[in-house]
Amino acid sequence: MMKTPLTWLSPLLLCASFASAAAVAPKAGLWAVEVQIGQNDLPQIDPDLLAEFGFGDLQVQTTPEPKRYDVCLTPEQVKQDRFPDLADDGTGCTAKNLRRSGDRLDGDLSCNGWLQGNGRVQIALQDAQRFNGQTAFQGTSQEGIPLNLTGTLNGQWRSANCGDVKPY
Repeated sequence: MMKTPLTWLSPLLLCASFASAAAVAPKAGLWAVEVQIGQNDLPQIDPDLLAEFGFGDLQVQTTPEPKRYDVCLTPEQVKQDRFPDLADDGTGCTAKNLRRSGDRLDGDLSCNGWLQGNGRVQIALQDAQRFNGQTAFQGTSQEGIPLNLTGTLNGQWRSANCGDVKPY
């Protein structure tokens, strides 16, 4: 199964990087992060053609179910003023051009590992316990599969205690 880049990059990028970006800082502790990524420009397959080849019952999901992550944001991370180092996460992606305006953060991704291409993330901190945003990525996978991904991101603070969830 091919990994979709922004699905698992986003929780790390969002929670750790937005730490001190806003006039209202997010709370340290356990965050529930929901990421929904979809591939734009998927070819549409004629249902009659699917039936002709014996795949009449095949359900093609163009908008996948959201992925949910638990993310631990430490008090130290809340105080940081930078993107996390993504170079060691296996994607070969690095964050660049961090820009802040009030309670908004946006930045660029450049990927030169198993992902090749560029992306963008925009995040808005609603208050100390909620954020939302959008992501986009255009490039290719290591298999040469073209990727044109967009996504939505939502985060909700759950608890001051992270329990078994390790910080990034």
